[in-house]
Amino acid sequence: MKRTKEDIRRDSPCIGTCTLNEENICIGCNRHIDEIIEMGNLEKDE
Repeated sequence: MKRTKEDIRRDSPCIGTCTLNEENICIGCNRHIDEIIEMGNLEKDE
């Protein structure tokens, strides 16, 4: 089953703060930059 953009957005922990600390972890959603990029790639595939 292919996920929709709405499914991906709903599952995202993003709160729109998008600021990375010195370890490349977002202080808003607590994800590493690699995870954030991958989430963006999933959205583009749809």
